Amino acid sequence: MDHSGQARLALAEAPNEALPSDCRPNFSAAWLTKDKFKVNKTYECWYTLGISKVHIYEDGFFDCQAKDPSTIEMFIRYLILFMRILKSWYVSRASAWHWRWEAVAGVIAGFCTSMISIVFFTLLQRLISRIYQLSVTRRLTLSLNKVRLKRVCFLLAYVSFTSWLAVQYFRRIGLPEIAVHYM
Repeated sequence: MDHSGQARLALAEAPNEALPSDCRPNFSAAWLTKDKFKVNKTYECWYTLGISKVHIYEDGFFDCQAKDPSTIEMFIRYLILFMRILKSWYVSRASAWHWRWEAVAGVIAGFCTSMISIVFFTLLQRLISRIYQLSVTRRLTLSLNKVRLKRVCFLLAYVSFTSWLAVQYFRRIGLPEIAVHYM
């Protein structure tokens, strides 16, 4: 019965994926559950018009309940799905062997770039602190120069990364003549 007094037929189902593997019901547990529901009997439940899900307020049908996946688990699921989509897209355009080597080269290049950037910024920070210690009287100008220098370094890193990314994109979409002329 809904709030207006009309009887409605509703089905509720919990998929196996929603239950942890140790508490998925077997056939006998599911068969015994049918005895808890009697024909022509009213059960207290919550129904929202337009949504085909019904929540029955009896949680004692099985020994355990379905757990919502955590944020990390959902992130991992989406990451796996995203990687499968990317892999199928790249395999359809090029061989899987070529894609693997490009991925390895990209990981190595990214790691090396980040290490070089960390070393560069560490040396830059030490240089700035030395300059700061030597010239205490010019505190204001050094802080402004430090901010400007950081901005210039960030802009240089951003432009370098964007250019590299554009070249990789041009190679992917099949424009090698553009990539060769601008490299």
